[in-house]
Amino acid sequence: MAVITFRSTKKASSSQNHAAGPARVAIDTTVLGHSKTGTAVYVTRLLEAIGSIHAADFEVIPVRGPDPVPVKNLLSRARNLASELIWLHFRLPRFLKKNGIDLLHMPAMVAPLRTHCPVVVTIHDAHFVTHPQARDRIWLTYFRLAVKVTIAQATLILTDSNAAAGEIEKYLGARRKKISVVYLGASRREMLPVDEGFGREHEPFLLYTGATMVHKNVHTLVEAFALLVKQPAFSGFSLLLAGVPADGHPLVLEAISRNGLQDRVHFVGYVTESKLAALYTNASLFVFPSKAEGFGLPPLEAMIHGSAVAAARASCIPEILGEAADYFDPDDPAGMMDVIAHLLKDDGYREAKIKLGLLQAARFSWENCVRDTLGAYREALGMPPAGKARS
Repeated sequence: MAVITFRSTKKASSSQNHAAGPARVAIDTTVLGHSKTGTAVYVTRLLEAIGSIHAADFEVIPVRGPDPVPVKNLLSRARNLASELIWLHFRLPRFLKKNGIDLLHMPAMVAPLRTHCPVVVTIHDAHFVTHPQARDRIWLTYFRLAVKVTIAQATLILTDSNAAAGEIEKYLGARRKKISVVYLGASRREMLPVDEGFGREHEPFLLYTGATMVHKNVHTLVEAFALLVKQPAFSGFSLLLAGVPADGHPLVLEAISRNGLQDRVHFVGYVTESKLAALYTNASLFVFPSKAEGFGLPPLEAMIHGSAVAAARASCIPEILGEAADYFDPDDPAGMMDVIAHLLKDDGYREAKIKLGLLQAARFSWENCVRDTLGAYREALGMPPAGKARS
Protein backbone atom coordinates (compact mmCIF):
# COMPACT_ATOMS: atom_id res chain seq x y z
CA MET A 1 0.00 0.00 0.00
CA ALA A 2 1.21 3.51 -0.71
CA VAL A 3 2.10 6.03 1.97
CA ILE A 4 -0.19 9.08 2.15
CA THR A 5 1.92 11.91 3.47
CA PHE A 6 0.92 15.51 4.07
CA ARG A 7 4.31 17.11 4.52
CA SER A 8 7.24 14.77 4.98
CA THR A 9 8.14 11.10 4.90
CA LYS A 10 10.75 11.57 7.62
CA LYS A 11 10.36 8.91 10.31
CA ALA A 12 9.15 10.39 13.57
CA SER A 13 9.82 9.22 17.09
CA SER A 14 7.03 7.18 18.65
CA SER A 15 6.92 9.66 21.53
CA GLN A 16 4.16 12.21 22.00
CA ASN A 17 6.43 15.05 20.77
CA HIS A 18 6.03 15.42 17.01
CA ALA A 19 7.85 18.72 16.56
CA ALA A 20 10.46 17.03 14.34
CA GLY A 21 7.93 15.75 11.83
CA PRO A 22 4.37 14.52 11.27
CA ALA A 23 2.92 11.81 13.44
CA ARG A 24 3.00 8.46 11.67
CA VAL A 25 -0.46 6.84 11.60
CA ALA A 26 -0.98 3.28 10.36
CA ILE A 27 -4.48 2.40 9.10
CA ASP A 28 -5.29 -1.29 8.75
CA THR A 29 -6.86 -1.97 5.33
CA THR A 30 -7.08 -5.77 5.56
CA VAL A 31 -10.87 -5.62 5.16
CA LEU A 32 -10.37 -4.59 1.51
CA GLY A 33 -9.34 -8.18 0.78
CA HIS A 34 -12.49 -9.56 2.39
CA SER A 35 -15.31 -7.39 1.04
CA LYS A 36 -16.37 -4.62 -1.33
CA THR A 37 -19.19 -3.30 0.85
CA GLY A 38 -19.79 -2.09 4.40
CA THR A 39 -16.53 -1.46 6.25
CA ALA A 40 -14.58 -1.77 2.98
CA VAL A 41 -16.47 1.26 1.63
CA TYR A 42 -15.66 3.16 4.85
CA VAL A 43 -11.93 2.39 4.55
CA THR A 44 -11.81 3.23 0.84
CA ARG A 45 -13.62 6.56 1.25
CA LEU A 46 -11.56 7.44 4.33
CA LEU A 47 -8.27 6.94 2.49
CA GLU A 48 -9.51 8.84 -0.57
CA ALA A 49 -10.60 11.81 1.55
CA ILE A 50 -7.41 11.77 3.63
CA GLY A 51 -5.46 12.09 0.41
CA SER A 52 -7.42 15.22 -0.54
CA ILE A 53 -7.07 17.08 2.76
CA HIS A 54 -3.89 18.90 3.78
CA ALA A 55 -2.96 18.09 7.38
CA ALA A 56 0.72 18.78 7.93
CA ASP A 57 0.93 17.00 11.25
CA PHE A 58 0.11 13.48 9.98
CA GLU A 59 1.66 10.88 7.71
CA VAL A 60 -0.82 8.08 6.99
CA ILE A 61 0.49 4.62 6.15
CA PRO A 62 -2.04 2.01 4.96
CA VAL A 63 -1.10 -1.51 6.09
CA ARG A 64 -2.77 -4.71 4.95
CA GLY A 65 -2.78 -8.24 6.27
CA PRO A 66 -3.19 -11.44 4.26
CA ASP A 67 -6.20 -11.94 2.02
CA PRO A 68 -8.35 -14.95 2.96
CA VAL A 69 -8.39 -18.13 0.90
CA PRO A 70 -11.79 -19.24 -0.46
CA VAL A 71 -13.73 -21.04 2.26
CA LYS A 72 -14.46 -24.58 1.09
CA ASN A 73 -14.39 -26.55 4.34
CA LEU A 74 -13.48 -26.39 8.01
CA LEU A 75 -9.76 -26.60 7.19
CA SER A 76 -9.83 -23.49 4.99
CA ARG A 77 -11.80 -21.61 7.66
CA ALA A 78 -9.22 -22.58 10.28
CA ARG A 79 -6.41 -21.50 7.96
CA ASN A 80 -7.98 -18.09 7.46
CA LEU A 81 -8.51 -17.60 11.18
CA ALA A 82 -4.94 -18.63 12.01
CA SER A 83 -3.55 -16.32 9.33
CA GLU A 84 -5.67 -13.44 10.64
CA LEU A 85 -4.61 -13.98 14.25
CA ILE A 86 -0.91 -14.21 13.39
CA TRP A 87 -1.13 -10.97 11.42
CA LEU A 88 -3.18 -9.14 14.00
CA HIS A 89 -1.34 -10.10 17.17
CA PHE A 90 2.24 -10.69 16.01
CA ARG A 91 3.17 -9.35 12.57
CA LEU A 92 1.28 -6.07 12.81
CA PRO A 93 2.65 -5.05 16.25
CA ARG A 94 6.20 -5.82 15.03
CA PHE A 95 5.64 -3.68 11.94
CA LEU A 96 4.37 -0.79 14.05
CA LYS A 97 7.39 -0.81 16.32
CA LYS A 98 9.95 -1.35 13.57
CA ASN A 99 8.60 1.57 11.52
CA GLY A 100 8.19 4.06 14.34
CA ILE A 101 4.40 4.23 14.07
CA ASP A 102 2.89 6.72 16.53
CA LEU A 103 -0.77 5.66 16.26
CA LEU A 104 -2.69 2.67 14.93
CA HIS A 105 -6.22 3.00 13.52
CA MET A 106 -8.16 -0.27 13.28
CA PRO A 107 -11.32 0.47 11.24
CA ALA A 108 -12.90 -2.99 11.44
CA MET A 109 -13.72 -3.41 15.14
CA VAL A 110 -10.79 -5.53 16.39
CA ALA A 111 -7.23 -4.60 17.40
CA PRO A 112 -4.02 -6.36 18.48
CA LEU A 113 -3.71 -7.56 22.06
CA ARG A 114 -0.75 -5.27 22.64
CA THR A 115 0.95 -2.43 20.81
CA HIS A 116 3.65 0.05 21.76
CA CYS A 117 1.49 2.97 20.54
CA PRO A 118 -2.05 4.30 21.12
CA VAL A 119 -4.88 2.58 19.24
CA VAL A 120 -7.99 4.14 17.73
CA VAL A 121 -10.61 1.56 16.76
CA THR A 122 -13.81 2.03 14.77
CA ILE A 123 -16.72 -0.08 16.05
CA HIS A 124 -19.55 0.53 13.61
CA ASP A 125 -22.32 -1.15 15.60
CA ALA A 126 -23.16 -3.90 18.08
CA HIS A 127 -25.28 -5.96 15.67
CA PHE A 128 -23.31 -9.13 16.26
CA VAL A 129 -24.79 -8.99 19.78
CA THR A 130 -28.23 -7.50 19.11
CA HIS A 131 -28.86 -9.44 15.86
CA PRO A 132 -26.61 -12.51 15.96
CA GLN A 133 -28.56 -14.55 13.41
CA ALA A 134 -26.01 -13.88 10.66
CA ARG A 135 -23.13 -15.54 12.53
CA ASP A 136 -22.32 -19.08 13.56
CA ARG A 137 -21.68 -19.85 17.21
CA ILE A 138 -17.90 -20.36 16.91
CA TRP A 139 -17.38 -17.08 15.07
CA LEU A 140 -19.66 -15.25 17.48
CA THR A 141 -17.78 -16.52 20.54
CA TYR A 142 -14.44 -15.51 19.06
CA PHE A 143 -15.64 -12.10 17.88
CA ARG A 144 -17.28 -11.17 21.18
CA LEU A 145 -14.04 -11.94 23.00
CA ALA A 146 -11.96 -10.08 20.40
CA VAL A 147 -14.11 -6.94 20.62
CA LYS A 148 -14.12 -7.07 24.43
CA VAL A 149 -10.30 -7.16 24.43
CA THR A 150 -10.21 -4.41 21.80
CA ILE A 151 -12.41 -2.10 23.88
CA ALA A 152 -10.09 -2.54 26.86
CA GLN A 153 -7.01 -1.94 24.68
CA ALA A 154 -8.27 1.03 22.66
CA THR A 155 -7.31 4.57 23.55
CA LEU A 156 -10.38 5.87 21.74
CA ILE A 157 -13.41 4.24 20.05
CA LEU A 158 -14.96 5.80 16.97
CA THR A 159 -18.49 4.97 15.88
CA ASP A 160 -20.89 6.14 13.18
CA SER A 161 -23.87 7.54 15.11
CA ASN A 162 -25.20 8.38 18.55
CA ALA A 163 -27.50 5.37 18.33
CA ALA A 164 -24.50 3.11 17.71
CA ALA A 165 -22.61 4.75 20.59
CA GLY A 166 -25.50 3.90 22.90
CA GLU A 167 -25.49 0.26 21.77
CA ILE A 168 -21.72 -0.04 22.22
CA GLU A 169 -22.02 1.31 25.73
CA LYS A 170 -25.04 -0.86 26.61
CA TYR A 171 -24.15 -4.17 24.98
CA LEU A 172 -20.35 -4.10 24.79
CA GLY A 173 -19.58 -2.37 28.07
CA ALA A 174 -17.53 0.51 26.67
CA ARG A 175 -17.37 3.69 28.73
CA ARG A 176 -19.24 6.52 26.98
CA LYS A 177 -16.41 9.00 27.53
CA LYS A 178 -14.16 6.68 25.51
CA ILE A 179 -16.52 6.77 22.50
CA SER A 180 -16.44 9.51 19.86
CA VAL A 181 -19.16 9.79 17.20
CA VAL A 182 -17.79 10.45 13.71
CA TYR A 183 -20.47 10.54 11.03
CA LEU A 184 -19.67 8.96 7.68
CA GLY A 185 -20.06 10.78 4.37
CA ALA A 186 -22.27 10.43 1.32
CA SER A 187 -20.74 10.57 -2.14
CA ARG A 188 -22.37 11.48 -5.41
CA ARG A 189 -20.65 9.54 -8.15
CA GLU A 190 -20.57 12.44 -10.60
CA MET A 191 -16.96 11.71 -11.58
CA LEU A 192 -17.86 8.25 -12.88
CA PRO A 193 -19.26 7.37 -16.32
CA VAL A 194 -22.79 6.52 -15.18
CA ASP A 195 -24.43 3.57 -16.93
CA GLU A 196 -27.61 5.58 -17.43
CA GLY A 197 -29.66 2.78 -18.95
CA PHE A 198 -29.03 0.25 -16.21
CA GLY A 199 -32.29 -0.93 -14.62
CA ARG A 200 -34.56 0.98 -16.98
CA GLU A 201 -36.00 -2.20 -18.48
CA HIS A 202 -37.71 -2.67 -15.10
CA GLU A 203 -39.16 0.84 -14.79
CA PRO A 204 -41.04 1.90 -12.83
CA PHE A 205 -39.27 0.28 -9.89
CA LEU A 206 -38.65 0.48 -6.18
CA LEU A 207 -35.06 -0.02 -5.09
CA TYR A 208 -33.28 -1.56 -2.14
CA THR A 209 -29.49 -1.85 -1.95
CA GLY A 210 -27.61 -3.94 0.60
CA ALA A 211 -27.11 -7.53 1.65
CA THR A 212 -30.08 -9.73 2.52
CA MET A 213 -29.16 -10.21 6.18
CA VAL A 214 -32.08 -11.05 8.48
CA HIS A 215 -31.90 -7.70 10.30
CA LYS A 216 -32.00 -5.86 6.97
CA ASN A 217 -35.63 -7.03 6.87
CA VAL A 218 -35.85 -7.39 3.08
CA HIS A 219 -38.44 -10.16 3.39
CA THR A 220 -40.87 -7.69 5.00
CA LEU A 221 -40.25 -5.27 2.13
CA VAL A 222 -41.29 -8.06 -0.26
CA GLU A 223 -44.51 -8.54 1.74
CA ALA A 224 -45.23 -4.80 1.54
CA PHE A 225 -44.50 -4.81 -2.20
CA ALA A 226 -46.95 -7.68 -2.66
CA LEU A 227 -49.67 -5.51 -1.09
CA LEU A 228 -48.63 -2.49 -3.17
CA VAL A 229 -48.91 -4.13 -6.60
CA LYS A 230 -52.42 -5.34 -5.82
CA GLN A 231 -53.49 -1.71 -6.18
CA PRO A 232 -54.25 -0.81 -9.83
CA ALA A 233 -52.17 2.37 -9.67
CA PHE A 234 -49.02 0.39 -8.86
CA SER A 235 -49.66 -2.88 -10.67
CA GLY A 236 -46.87 -2.18 -13.16
CA PHE A 237 -44.09 -1.68 -10.60
CA SER A 238 -41.07 -3.90 -10.06
CA LEU A 239 -38.81 -4.25 -7.03
CA LEU A 240 -35.04 -4.30 -7.61
CA LEU A 241 -32.74 -5.74 -4.94
CA ALA A 242 -29.07 -4.86 -5.38
CA GLY A 243 -26.53 -6.56 -3.12
CA VAL A 244 -25.10 -9.90 -2.08
CA PRO A 245 -27.12 -12.80 -0.64
CA ALA A 246 -26.79 -13.31 3.12
CA ASP A 247 -28.40 -15.23 5.96
CA GLY A 248 -31.84 -13.73 5.34
CA HIS A 249 -31.92 -14.67 1.66
CA PRO A 250 -34.08 -17.81 2.16
CA LEU A 251 -36.72 -15.64 3.88
CA VAL A 252 -36.70 -13.28 0.90
CA LEU A 253 -37.05 -16.13 -1.60
CA GLU A 254 -39.87 -17.66 0.42
CA ALA A 255 -41.77 -14.35 0.52
CA ILE A 256 -41.34 -13.93 -3.24
CA SER A 257 -42.60 -17.46 -3.93
CA ARG A 258 -45.53 -17.27 -1.50
CA ASN A 259 -46.76 -14.05 -3.13
CA GLY A 260 -46.13 -15.14 -6.73
CA LEU A 261 -43.67 -12.30 -7.38
CA GLN A 262 -41.00 -14.20 -9.29
CA ASP A 263 -41.49 -11.93 -12.33
CA ARG A 264 -41.74 -8.72 -10.32
CA VAL A 265 -38.82 -8.91 -7.88
CA HIS A 266 -35.40 -8.83 -9.54
CA PHE A 267 -32.01 -9.56 -7.97
CA VAL A 268 -29.25 -7.58 -9.65
CA GLY A 269 -26.48 -8.70 -7.29
CA TYR A 270 -23.41 -6.65 -6.47
CA VAL A 271 -23.18 -3.74 -8.93
CA THR A 272 -20.38 -1.39 -9.92
CA GLU A 273 -20.53 2.21 -8.74
CA SER A 274 -21.58 3.45 -12.19
CA LYS A 275 -24.51 1.02 -12.22
CA LEU A 276 -25.39 1.85 -8.61
CA ALA A 277 -25.56 5.55 -9.49
CA ALA A 278 -27.94 4.69 -12.34
CA LEU A 279 -30.18 2.64 -10.03
CA TYR A 280 -30.40 5.46 -7.49
CA THR A 281 -31.19 7.95 -10.25
CA ASN A 282 -33.74 5.82 -12.12
CA ALA A 283 -35.65 4.45 -9.12
CA SER A 284 -39.11 5.81 -8.45
CA LEU A 285 -38.43 5.38 -4.74
CA PHE A 286 -35.71 3.99 -2.50
CA VAL A 287 -36.96 1.81 0.37
CA PHE A 288 -34.82 0.94 3.40
CA PRO A 289 -36.56 -1.53 5.75
CA SER A 290 -33.55 -2.33 7.96
CA LYS A 291 -34.08 -2.77 11.71
CA ALA A 292 -30.48 -2.10 12.71
CA GLU A 293 -27.74 0.11 11.28
CA GLY A 294 -24.58 1.76 12.50
CA PHE A 295 -25.06 4.63 10.06
CA GLY A 296 -27.26 3.67 7.12
CA LEU A 297 -25.29 4.85 4.09
CA PRO A 298 -27.50 3.54 1.20
CA PRO A 299 -30.54 5.81 1.83
CA LEU A 300 -28.26 8.82 2.20
CA GLU A 301 -26.58 7.97 -1.10
CA ALA A 302 -30.03 7.57 -2.67
CA MET A 303 -30.92 11.07 -1.46
CA ILE A 304 -27.78 12.62 -2.88
CA HIS A 305 -28.69 11.11 -6.27
CA GLY A 306 -32.16 12.66 -6.14
CA SER A 307 -34.30 9.76 -4.99
CA ALA A 308 -37.10 10.02 -2.44
CA VAL A 309 -36.67 7.65 0.51
CA ALA A 310 -39.02 5.59 2.66
CA ALA A 311 -37.25 4.04 5.65
CA ALA A 312 -37.78 2.13 8.88
CA ARG A 313 -38.16 4.14 12.07
CA ALA A 314 -35.46 2.10 13.79
CA SER A 315 -31.92 2.27 15.11
CA CYS A 316 -29.93 5.29 13.89
CA ILE A 317 -31.93 5.77 10.70
CA PRO A 318 -34.04 8.79 11.82
CA GLU A 319 -30.89 10.34 13.34
CA ILE A 320 -29.15 10.24 9.95
CA LEU A 321 -32.05 10.90 7.55
CA GLY A 322 -33.92 13.47 9.66
CA GLU A 323 -37.11 14.89 8.15
CA ALA A 324 -36.00 14.08 4.61
CA ALA A 325 -37.40 10.52 4.71
CA ASP A 326 -40.86 9.14 5.38
CA TYR A 327 -40.86 6.44 8.06
CA PHE A 328 -42.71 3.19 8.75
CA ASP A 329 -42.79 0.46 11.38
CA PRO A 330 -40.37 -2.20 10.03
CA ASP A 331 -42.58 -5.02 11.36
CA ASP A 332 -45.76 -3.78 9.66
CA PRO A 333 -45.97 -4.63 5.92
CA ALA A 334 -49.32 -2.83 5.51
CA GLY A 335 -47.97 0.33 7.14
CA MET A 336 -44.84 0.13 4.99
CA MET A 337 -47.02 -0.17 1.91
CA ASP A 338 -49.08 2.89 2.92
CA VAL A 339 -45.95 5.06 3.26
CA ILE A 340 -44.61 3.85 -0.09
CA ALA A 341 -47.95 4.44 -1.81
CA HIS A 342 -48.24 7.97 -0.41
CA LEU A 343 -44.82 8.95 -1.73
CA LEU A 344 -45.57 7.47 -5.14
CA LYS A 345 -49.04 9.03 -5.45
CA ASP A 346 -48.28 12.60 -4.44
CA ASP A 347 -45.80 14.08 -6.93
CA GLY A 348 -45.55 17.42 -5.16
CA TYR A 349 -44.93 15.83 -1.78
CA ARG A 350 -42.34 13.48 -3.25
CA GLU A 351 -40.50 16.37 -4.93
CA ALA A 352 -40.44 18.26 -1.63
CA LYS A 353 -38.92 15.20 0.05
CA ILE A 354 -36.31 14.93 -2.71
CA LYS A 355 -35.24 18.54 -2.08
CA LEU A 356 -35.05 17.91 1.65
CA GLY A 357 -33.01 14.78 0.91
CA LEU A 358 -30.46 16.71 -1.11
CA LEU A 359 -30.03 19.17 1.77
CA GLN A 360 -29.82 16.37 4.35
CA ALA A 361 -27.24 14.40 2.38
CA ALA A 362 -25.12 17.52 1.93
CA ARG A 363 -24.63 17.61 5.72
CA PHE A 364 -22.54 14.44 5.53
CA SER A 365 -19.26 14.53 3.63
CA TRP A 366 -16.20 12.32 3.71
CA GLU A 367 -14.08 15.45 4.14
CA ASN A 368 -15.90 16.19 7.41
CA CYS A 369 -15.51 12.54 8.39
CA VAL A 370 -11.75 12.78 7.86
CA ARG A 371 -11.43 16.04 9.76
CA ASP A 372 -13.25 14.52 12.74
CA THR A 373 -11.15 11.36 12.43
CA LEU A 374 -7.93 13.39 12.42
CA GLY A 375 -9.27 15.21 15.47
CA ALA A 376 -9.64 11.84 17.17
CA TYR A 377 -6.05 11.00 16.24
CA ARG A 378 -4.89 14.24 17.86
CA GLU A 379 -6.87 13.46 21.00
CA ALA A 380 -5.46 9.94 21.23
CA LEU A 381 -1.91 11.29 20.80
CA GLY A 382 -2.35 14.13 23.28
CA MET A 383 -1.87 16.71 20.54
CA PRO A 384 -3.68 20.08 20.56
CA PRO A 385 -6.73 20.46 18.28
CA ALA A 386 -6.06 21.61 14.71
CA GLY A 387 -5.06 25.24 14.53
CA LYS A 388 -4.07 25.44 18.20
CA ALA A 389 -0.53 25.50 19.47
CA ARG A 390 0.70 23.65 22.52
CA SER A 391 0.60 25.74 25.69
